[in-house]
Amino acid sequence: GPQVLIYRRSLLTMDSFPAPEPLVGVKGHDVNTPWDWDIGRGALQSLGQSMLYIDDDGVAAGKMRGFRVMVDSGNEIHDPARLAEIADWVKAGGTFIAWPFTGRSLATANDAWPIAALAGAKAAKLRPLGGTVTWKGRAYPDTGRTVDSNGNNRNDYSVELAPTDAATEIAATYENGAAAITVRRLGKGRVVWLGSAFARDSRDVMGIWWPGAGETAFWKELLADVGADAAVCTTDDPLVWAQP
Repeated sequence: GPQVLIYRRSLLTMDSFPAPEPLVGVKGHDVNTPWDWDIGRGALQSLGQSMLYIDDDGVAAGKMRGFRVMVDSGNEIHDPARLAEIADWVKAGGTFIAWPFTGRSLATANDAWPIAALAGAKAAKLRPLGGTVTWKGRAYPDTGRTVDSNGNNRNDYSVELAPTDAATEIAATYENGAAAITVRRLGKGRVVWLGSAFARDSRDVMGIWWPGAGETAFWKELLADVGADAAVCTTDDPLVWAQP
């Protein structure tokens, strides 16, 4: 059965006018959407993992109960009510994993960062790609790629995070010492905020997002760290989905 929940908001994509402020020197900023950040379209399959999608109605109905891990799929515009319900689920033992831009804006207010209340950290600074991220003593280039069917890399920026809660730990840092990944202990669970998508290495090939070996290795390690159920079946070929 499914081991990992993928959270895709009911509207999938929402336009925000004006768009959230881009980085200095960047002409525009497109609101991220689940189409480009859904690890259930390739990355999980390469691990032999299965998944189940959950939307706003499912979260409101508490259908995440009984599952250990939920990964956001690129929901840049969030609803505080849903985030509060996710917080209750985390307190009961769940793990929520967010991307750099998850919960950056509200439908009614750009750059409000409603994710901060859940993550126990704030977005201190947006930064262009480049530099390095050190995670578990290993340094990686901060040059993650999520390339759509038109050849566009949708990974536009990273975020320097700053803990705002005593229960929030820094799990990875940038070359300047700023937090790149934070982990907040909340009740019996935790919230992981990936301020950088350094490990992302996927490309849309006819609707399937083919992950690189580094991305597969990252998710395998991270999911094990947060206590996700092990894959039922595995294979030494990452292009074979071994899940029955």
